[in-house]
Parts: sequence; C-alpha cells; structure tokens
Amino acid sequence: MSNEKITKDMNLIEMLDVMSEGNPGAINVLKNIMEDENGLLSILVLDSLDIRGSKLWALYNDSCNKNKKKFKRTLKVLNCGVYSHEEIQNNLSAYYPVPFIDDSIKIKGVPTYDEDFGPGDPKWNEFVSIQRRINAPLIKEVVKMEKKLNKSLFK
Repeated sequence: MSNEKITKDMNLIEMLDVMSEGNPGAINVLKNIMEDENGLLSILVLDSLDIRGSKLWALYNDSCNKNKKKFKRTLKVLNCGVYSHEEIQNNLSAYYPVPFIDDSIKIKGVPTYDEDFGPGDPKWNEFVSIQRRINAPLIKEVVKMEKKLNKSLFK
C-alpha cells in the first residue's frame, strides 16, 4: 500500500489504479461506483477520506454488506464528518468492521436506501446523530478487542 493520493495530472485509469491499490475487491467496487452518474465525485470523496484498496473493500463488503445503495448513503455519512478520520481508519482496518449505519435503527421520515437522502434533508441531522451515538462506541470496542487479541497472539 503506497497511500498515494489522486492528483490532478492523473487520468481515470491511473486514478482507479491508485484507489484499488491492486485489491481485486476494490477494483469491483470502483467499477460499481463508476456506473453511477456521480461516480467520479464518490471516488474523490473516498480518496479524501483515505479509503483505498482493502479498506475500500471492507467498507463495501463488510460495513455495507455489499449493498450499493447503503454504500452510497454510508459515503455521505462519512463525508459529512460524522466519524473522525481515526474512527474510519480503525474500523476499516478491523478484521470485522462495524457498519457505520445500523439498519435496525428506524427513524420516522428517513427513507429507505432506494430514495435519495442526505445533508439538507429535515431528518439528516437526527439520523447521523443517532448512528454515531450507537456505532462509535462499537467501533471503539472492536478496536480495543483487536489490540488485546493481537497482543496475546504476538507476545
């Protein structure tokens, strides 16, 4: 992993190469993203959040359960700064990342993933606040447990 970022001089193939870091799962996610009309913008958001390669695959596969629409909404949540850079990176580095959006939380007025929803919607702030309140402690606990596990395994 080179942690290389996208630059203005890169063409699309170079950008996708940087973002995938050679990870086959990430390549598939990027292909799916590019099918969306705002795909390039989503890739730039991911780049700004340092989500590339295996972390991109973990976000899509583990945190979003391979649900394209949940992935799109999760990216909006992450881009709004609901979770810190450290929380995002730690969670996506975990063996089993915690979803950033808990589907079991139902809030009246928050649409399904089939409908567009994001900043500016009347229920957005309530939605992200509840998601953070529930999920941030879980992320912290997962990271803590993995550190303990790693210490015991690699003594």
